[in-house]
Amino acid sequence: MTPIGIVADLHVHTLASPCAYSTLAEMVEAAVQRGLKALAITDHGPGLQGGLDRFQFQFPTVLPKEHRGVQLYHGVEANILDAGGDLDLHGSELAALDLVVAGLHPGTAYRGSSTEEHTRAVVAAMENPAVRIISHPHNMHFPVQMEEVVPAAVRTGTWLELNHRYMGGSGNPEALTQSRTMLRLAAEQGARICVNSDSHFMAGVGQVANALALLDEVGFPAELVVNSGTLELDAAIRTPKHFLDPEVEERLVFLTENDLLDPDFLPVLHRGVDLVQAGIGKVLTGENAVMFVTHLASTVNRLCGKEPEFAELDPLVAAEIKGQAPSLFYLVDHLIALLDEQCPVQVTEVERLLFVAHVAVLAS
Repeated sequence: MTPIGIVADLHVHTLASPCAYSTLAEMVEAAVQRGLKALAITDHGPGLQGGLDRFQFQFPTVLPKEHRGVQLYHGVEANILDAGGDLDLHGSELAALDLVVAGLHPGTAYRGSSTEEHTRAVVAAMENPAVRIISHPHNMHFPVQMEEVVPAAVRTGTWLELNHRYMGGSGNPEALTQSRTMLRLAAEQGARICVNSDSHFMAGVGQVANALALLDEVGFPAELVVNSGTLELDAAIRTPKHFLDPEVEERLVFLTENDLLDPDFLPVLHRGVDLVQAGIGKVLTGENAVMFVTHLASTVNRLCGKEPEFAELDPLVAAEIKGQAPSLFYLVDHLIALLDEQCPVQVTEVERLLFVAHVAVLAS
């Protein structure tokens, strides 16, 4: 397995945060020197003692969007203030920013004291369409139940952070155990993670060696790491967050419970739905297209209660797309036509989405 690296650090702080020590210019220059393609400035929200005034988050447009080849995102690490997931910035304040990271911190109005309360607060915050990343969910100052947090991240399209600063290096091995649990569940369920430095000083920008070593140790799939370079990051950040449609989720449960869909395939479909609803439609060429569609054909047959019959589908697909560069949606339409011929079950729009999702994740 090729070691995972990062092309962007999406959680750093400048001198504007009360606990940080470098200027914006120094942090950006550090990103340039590290060879990063993108950097997100996410200073603490006003709910933290000494945090920026909310007024300061309303004018991100005065800052550059790019500097010496580094894409800059102007965001916030918002504070979760209660078990209902309320944040210290709201509405238009959040909408004005490129990226919203949210997490639990001391020195705020948050008064939760139990794992259950922390979990409820984090899950509620993920329901906020503006929240893209949950910061340091493996921080043992605010332990959460990963068995609840990870599925909620999948359902809401929220990214979970693997935070370099909170991995147990400061004498808390429980944080490392919690990190492993998060990664195991994320890999099983198709939740996306984001590896960040949470740097408060320029020397730490992009420095996430311990986090990357853990990913390699557990064999975490690179395609689930949003800032590993396997995803079109700018499009992913700027595309509004979505929530898995209840009808889609209901159909997935039905297919699984009736042995029409392998449960191990669910994470793939969840990731695919995420890609499709985010508007990603790649173009495939030649043998790659045949391979992707052939793989999808086995799912079509499984939905029909059949064993994979590649002999029937392969030649048809290959002949149809030979020498072309079809879109994913074209390929799926072709497969659905084959499905109509072979399977007496009517193809619903939900199933159409799932088929497109499968192709999308394979092509991503």
